Parts: sequence; structure tokens; C-alpha cells
Amino acid sequence: MNDYAKGKMSENSDPDRKKYSIISNNCATFAENVITQDKSVDKPSSIINSPVNIVDEYQEEGNARVQYNAKTKTIIIGTGNEKDAKIKIKDNKD
Repeated sequence: MNDYAKGKMSENSDPDRKKYSIISNNCATFAENVITQDKSVDKPSSIINSPVNIVDEYQEEGNARVQYNAKTKTIIIGTGNEKDAKIKIKDNKD
């Protein structure tokens, strides 16, 4: 994940890099591309790739809701439910 993110950061000075788009190339698609470098992450289907919609899809999928309060500078992480995950992490206790 870190290598992918650093690779994308190195594109910042490339004038020919893919342009920002609210529906196809934005902060949420970047974050999703980073976390899905881990193949065990359950990626929900999303038709509209706006930041709000992608976050909603992950939360509807049962992933833990993460909220940041700028006033108090605190993060609240809810409980996730991965029962319906399309990709499951294998238990390595075989």
C-alpha cells in the first residue's frame, strides 16, 4: 500500500498525469486504490465514484464507520460487520 501511495505521489510533478475528476479520479478513488492493494480488502461495487458515494458504499458493506471531528480533533471508529464480505481473509491457523 505504501509503495503504491508513494508511486502516486511521485506523479504530482507529471503534467501528463491523469486529471482530477469528481466522478473518476479523486481523493476517494486514491484512498480506495491504496487500501485495495491488500487483496483481502472487500471492495464494494460503486457506480458513482464520488468521494461521498465511495465512503457510503464501504459503510453499507459493513466496514467500520470512521468519523473525524475537526473541532475536537478526535476520531471515532465504529464496529464493522464483514459477514457479507466478498473477499475473506484466510485464517492462518491451519
